[in-house]
Amino acid sequence: MKVDDCEFKLQVWDTMGQEKYRSVAKSFYRNAMGVFVVFDLTNVESFDNVRNWLYQAKKEAGENICKMIIANKKDLVEERQVSEEDIKELLEELEGIEIMEVSAKTGENINEAFMKIAKDIKKTFNLENKVSAPANQNIRLKRAEKEENMSGGCCLAKK
Repeated sequence: MKVDDCEFKLQVWDTMGQEKYRSVAKSFYRNAMGVFVVFDLTNVESFDNVRNWLYQAKKEAGENICKMIIANKKDLVEERQVSEEDIKELLEELEGIEIMEVSAKTGENINEAFMKIAKDIKKTFNLENKVSAPANQNIRLKRAEKEENMSGGCCLAKK
């Protein structure tokens, strides 16, 4: 994807946020420049894990990692279990982390989320004046596991 004058290759590792993948997920954080922490708006338990996933990302990837919370399943309005008030309280607590409601099913706000984190990475890692990202600054997308219908998780952008 192209962000202003900088080309990025994105790599996403979907760790599905499950305990059984925790040890594998640690290796995905190495050299990570950005992380999406994704929770399911129809599943309170996945929302309750957001703080833990953010802590894990910070612990494994460091302070400078760009973070964004993604609230998935925006399209399932009738099944929503996480209120806007719950999200607002979390954002006040976390300070400085943005959240975007998306629908992976309809594609709503998916491109916008990737564009936003790519812009944050560009700014944070001083890529402002580069024509394209150097090889060691590339971000690549790749699925870590093939399991589907898992709620919550995190996707990592890596160098």
